[in-house]
Amino acid sequence: MIPLFASTPAPAEHGGLSFLHTMSGPDFLMLYGLWFIATFGAVLFAVGADMTRH
Repeated sequence: MIPLFASTPAPAEHGGLSFLHTMSGPDFLMLYGLWFIATFGAVLFAVGADMTRH
């Protein structure tokens, strides 16, 4: 029986996020921080827009 996760993941060399493999640590943390702030802001905006309807 073949284990479920026996195969290696597909290479992401040509994908849209392939640059993540070559980023240095501080650059990645900056990108992650900006992504987190943008996502958190979008959630706050969505919650705020919903609260004004009541």
